[in-house]
Amino acid sequence: MRLPNMQYSPLQPAFTLRTISVEIISGNLLGFLMKKDQKFVQVKVDFIGGPTDCHSFATNLELMDPLQTRFTGNKAFEVKITCPETTFMHFVLSDEDGQLIGQKVMRLFNMNTGFRCLVLEDKNGKIPGAPSLFFKIKVSNL
Repeated sequence: MRLPNMQYSPLQPAFTLRTISVEIISGNLLGFLMKKDQKFVQVKVDFIGGPTDCHSFATNLELMDPLQTRFTGNKAFEVKITCPETTFMHFVLSDEDGQLIGQKVMRLFNMNTGFRCLVLEDKNGKIPGAPSLFFKIKVSNL
């Protein structure tokens, strides 16, 4: 016989919800890939195989340093994930004209809380000058 807490019911979900919190802190080497008159960078994060909501924001580049661009304001968001084994985060960085600066897909499987540096690729999967995003990710169970 099964233990009372080990019973299976097809009407109840078998997955535990996890909360993924992402805070984008800065971008490295972004200034070398953009024009001088750019005013902001668009950062978009969507989840493949997970929640359908997409998080995007624009950051001002008035204090942009070509080596390290700090993003101003609170650029954090929180998402509930049911199955992190099949969920991916897609980061897309574009300028104000809509031109792609870089993109990268990241798996959430075995993800731990901490800081990450994500090297971005162009649309062909090559690394153009190695721009990267630096962000903090927090994983917690409900």
